[in-house]
Amino acid sequence: MDQLLSLLDQDVVLVADGGGKVVATVHPVVSRERVGRYLLGGMRKAAMFGEGTTVEMGQVNGEAAILLRSEDTAVNGVLLFHFEDGKIHNIYIVRNPDKLGFIF
Repeated sequence: MDQLLSLLDQDVVLVADGGGKVVATVHPVVSRERVGRYLLGGMRKAAMFGEGTTVEMGQVNGEAAILLRSEDTAVNGVLLFHFEDGKIHNIYIVRNPDKLGFIF
């Protein structure tokens, strides 16, 4: 947790978009500690997906990103990281399938 927190700006904000079609947090998550707990909880849940889900680093819209792919290689989630002064200042999680179709 300490390593994760060291990457986050004190005022980091996490916003998620599920488009009402998939589960995503409804309200922004604000502060280093809350975002850290949210991300660690998400990693624990992702570990339960088991085989078939892959994680890859990449770029989306010019920002560093993590892409989550299902067994059929379709992207089913993207985490975008916006940096300021060497720290993660904003995290955008996109799970809305309508917005993921353009990512290969």
